[in-house]
Amino acid sequence: MKYLLSILLISFFPISAFAKDISFQSGFISAILKIEPSEIVAREPSLLYLEFKDNSQLFSFKRCDCYIKITSANGKEIINKKLEQNEQYIEDRVKEIPFTFGETGVYTITIGGQSVNKVFPTFTMSEKLEISLKHKTEGEKRFENFKKTLLNLVIPLAIILIIAGISSRFLIKNK
Repeated sequence: MKYLLSILLISFFPISAFAKDISFQSGFISAILKIEPSEIVAREPSLLYLEFKDNSQLFSFKRCDCYIKITSANGKEIINKKLEQNEQYIEDRVKEIPFTFGETGVYTITIGGQSVNKVFPTFTMSEKLEISLKHKTEGEKRFENFKKTLLNLVIPLAIILIIAGISSRFLIKNK
């Protein structure tokens, strides 16, 4: 019975999409790149959230000539964006970058920078990211949404019917 109640509770909570995280490390500084949505699809917009961390608390975008570079599997540079010091930031260590991955494949994401006033050392960090999902047509998207909606309705209803059936048998036996 506890198992059925657990399934019932879980099935009523919607499935949520969390960002995909990529961690970078280079000596004194580390960065986390969060990509939303978590299922990155080629030719669909994504948001890249770049957050820097350092134990010395010396890093800030205002003191850094920082950049993000993304290259495709064949080495073609897709983006080489300087993270401007005077741009709007979510926080002094977090930057939001809109980006669309053009095709499926393996991309190399490189983050680097140097201190404007020599407060911290120059750094470069790279990680690979595989994009394997292709862009879906509008009809395919509607069908996917229909399946999700159907599953979100049918599974809880089936669980309720099972619990009702078990409860009614239990009540009949105890009379």
